[in-house]
Amino acid sequence: MTATFDTLEYAETLKAAGVPEDQAKAHVKALSNVAGNTLTTKADLQEVEHRLTIKLGSMFVIAVGIILAGIKYL
Repeated sequence: MTATFDTLEYAETLKAAGVPEDQAKAHVKALSNVAGNTLTTKADLQEVEHRLTIKLGSMFVIAVGIILAGIKYL
């Protein structure tokens, strides 16, 4: 999933705060390059959480199975 970044709004906000237009454009370009590669969305986090929950549950079931098998052979 991708996150959107409104570069025009960001540039306008910078200019409204007194940042010269050429500097505002440079900020937008730099932030767009970084944000495009590193932003994580809520959906991304939920997907990872779901996958980790499944893996942890599987590990728990395997561990219980090993313990019960070990008890059987005592």
